[in-house]
Amino acid sequence: MTVTIESYQEKCVHIGLFAARLALINSFFKTCIACLVPHRSPLYKMLPYTNSIRLLRIHSSRWNKRIVCTLEPARLDVSSPVPEYEALSYVWHLRGGVAKITVNGHTKFIQRNLYDALQRLRYRNKERVMWVDALCLNQEDMVEKSKQLRMMHHVYQKACRVIVWLGEDDRNEAHKAFDTICAVANTQVDKPLSYTSNHRRNSVRKVPYSEEIPSPEDDRWLPVETLFNNVWWTRIWVLQEITNASKASFLWGKAMIDWNVIRYALEAFYADYYLLVRLERRGMQNAWLMHHLSMDTLRGEFRPSFLDLLDVARGFDATKEQDKVYGLLGLPTKTGDVEEEVFLQPDCALSVAEVYTQVALKMIKQQQNLNLLSYTVHTDPDFDSHDNEVNLPSWIPDWTVKTARFSLIGIREEHRHNAGKGRDLDLALLPDSMSPKSHVSLKGSILDKVTEIEDGQKPVSMENALLSLTSLLEWCLEHAKGISLQTLCQTLTAARDADGHFDFSTDNKYVLHFAAFLNTIDADRLGPDILNEIAGLGDLVKSVGDGNAAREAVWKYTAYRSMFVTERGKLALGPTAVKEGDSVVALWGGQMLYVVRKAESGEEWKFVGECYIDGWMDGEASQLIERGDAAETIFQFI
Repeated sequence: MTVTIESYQEKCVHIGLFAARLALINSFFKTCIACLVPHRSPLYKMLPYTNSIRLLRIHSSRWNKRIVCTLEPARLDVSSPVPEYEALSYVWHLRGGVAKITVNGHTKFIQRNLYDALQRLRYRNKERVMWVDALCLNQEDMVEKSKQLRMMHHVYQKACRVIVWLGEDDRNEAHKAFDTICAVANTQVDKPLSYTSNHRRNSVRKVPYSEEIPSPEDDRWLPVETLFNNVWWTRIWVLQEITNASKASFLWGKAMIDWNVIRYALEAFYADYYLLVRLERRGMQNAWLMHHLSMDTLRGEFRPSFLDLLDVARGFDATKEQDKVYGLLGLPTKTGDVEEEVFLQPDCALSVAEVYTQVALKMIKQQQNLNLLSYTVHTDPDFDSHDNEVNLPSWIPDWTVKTARFSLIGIREEHRHNAGKGRDLDLALLPDSMSPKSHVSLKGSILDKVTEIEDGQKPVSMENALLSLTSLLEWCLEHAKGISLQTLCQTLTAARDADGHFDFSTDNKYVLHFAAFLNTIDADRLGPDILNEIAGLGDLVKSVGDGNAAREAVWKYTAYRSMFVTERGKLALGPTAVKEGDSVVALWGGQMLYVVRKAESGEEWKFVGECYIDGWMDGEASQLIERGDAAETIFQFI
């Protein structure tokens, strides 16, 4: 049969009418179904109160069944009881991939590592109530997240237990590691948990090696190394999660251990020189910090400032660099009361530069000093010729920089330098805003200029630092002719002992420590003047001097720093970013002296870093001005 164009068009018209009728019928039935079946409620409903949170109820089922949960509102209020719940601490992206669960009737895709944790934690015969950030927070609502971040301290503190999920035990190491940890902890159970900072100086073996506790060279320590190599120890958020916990347990595959057991083991590791050398890595150092911050004494007069926390947490990682600040707001500090008001109100809409600028300006205005400047770390001498990733002014600390140096400033009043004393802090913000483009104007005085620079101390363990420290001493003695033993000692350590205290009392004990350290170095590399001074101290060097104590102090304070000499012939300890021609200045309100650099404009300044020059650390700058040997200057830093 032949189909004409006219008949083909007629058939198309009939087909079109049929399709239209079918669509009308389909719409009618959809309307009927919508009227008969209620709409499914959204996954996240608005929280009713400012102190409301959501809790996750994990319903019981067999291992091979789909995980089903419901979200329920709760209120963190002292006037009403909070349902008993556990809080989960874990790493979001420990394993790749996603998995499906059901939450409030919705299919929810979650990270594989979280799925593994919920799979392990789900009971077969009863429900379990937990707080899990990825599910209990509406991750798409920035306003809600900002409000909830202020409550993290309370969320983890009020949990009956914090469960740390370390991931699956793919190599069957968890039980071996935890058995060894328990055996070591059992050697400490009759001792109170404490925090000491001089662990490195004691080379006496403290842990009794046995069948359960192998010697440091034994391969049975490998599972313990794997434990502390877990990425969980490096994440910024876990600091407040573990330190705020009233009780915590670590779950690794099927094996579980109490946090206090790990803390007792850490005490033993840090008291045993040989085990410490074997095991100390980034993860264990972070674990030691968590143990330190968990101590009850830090809830009192010894609690750190928020600035101290930001510095010690440099080595932790954050997916969003704003979290280098926000992840610490739940910890108690001198400058922020988590029970009433945190140091800074989190705002997830702000850029990294805006957050870091707010911290810097609030810190200076709150403390009325320039301690903040001592935490600005520039490692590249040409830092001012290219933009940094965060796009910050030169004077604001970039908390994404992981170079952690031992600070030259003193925390307590009795251990502080006073290079900028004699005149009050005079700060002006140009323009007067919290913008990261703001310039800060400070008053002070130019004291000297940089002429010669040592290469700087590269990172190396204290145990392997003798060669580099010897070379450093040789450079100092060659470029600072006639320098005295005490001035050399004080310059290399910023006049501090290894614990950060001033230790130059009238009995010269610390100079004796330094002399004992120099006695471990080849005499031919020191020169006759220093050797004569050491000889003049007599037998006191052997009877009183502690060479290890001085060696540790020199190693600590010269790491990531450079020695330099000035036009006036002064030996100085300063930043590795220093260049010839940079100026040494005192700024009113600052503990330290500072290295600064003229900007390309010729009118503004770039901040380089803090420095120490012996004899100029107690207000001598204002005396130089009074004598006419220096003049007051306004520094506009960009």
